[in-house]
Amino acid sequence: MLWRKARPDQADAVEAELVEVREQVLEARRDSDADTEQALAGAWQMRLRQLLRTDPDLAVEIQRVLDEVLTPVLEPAEQERIGSLVMKATASGHGRVYQAGRDQTIHEVVLPEAALRPVTEVAAPPQLVNLPRHTGVFVGREDELARLEAALRGGGDVVVAARVGRGGQVHAGHALRPGTGRAT
Repeated sequence: MLWRKARPDQADAVEAELVEVREQVLEARRDSDADTEQALAGAWQMRLRQLLRTDPDLAVEIQRVLDEVLTPVLEPAEQERIGSLVMKATASGHGRVYQAGRDQTIHEVVLPEAALRPVTEVAAPPQLVNLPRHTGVFVGREDELARLEAALRGGGDVVVAARVGRGGQVHAGHALRPGTGRAT
C-alpha cells in the first residue's frame, strides 16, 4: 500500500478509511447517487495529490496500482473513460497543426491560384461599406488594431480582405472597430 511506503504511521488508519469509503461508493452507485460518488472520489484524489507532493516518486506506483489492480475490475464502459492523453506538435513556416482529444472535423477550402489577386488589382469602393453595427464590446487584438490604424493613417489605399470564420464573432469586430467613425 502507498501509505505504508510514504507515511507508515498513517497506513492502518488510511486502510480502514479506504474500506469504509469503498462501501460508501458502492452504496452511492446502487442508489444512482453520482454526486456522492464524485465527492468521495474527489476527496481521495486530493489526498493522493497531497501524497504525491510529499513524495513525487510514488507516481509510478500509483499508476501501476491503477493499471494492474483497479482498472481491470471496472465495467468495460468505465474502463473506456480512463486514460491519459499527451499531445505535442510543432509547425513551421506555413504549417498547421490540428489536435483534438476526441472528435475533430475540419472543413478547409483552398482557393486556386487563379482566384487570388494582388491587392492593387482589387476594385474597392473609396469608403467603408457593409460594416455591421458596433456593439461597443471588443476585447483584445490591440497589436492587430494598432497595425491597421497605422495603415489607415498612412494616407494610401487600404483594403481589408474578408475573414473566414463563423459569422458574428471576432471577424466582424476586426472590421468594425477601426471602421467606427471613419465611414464616409
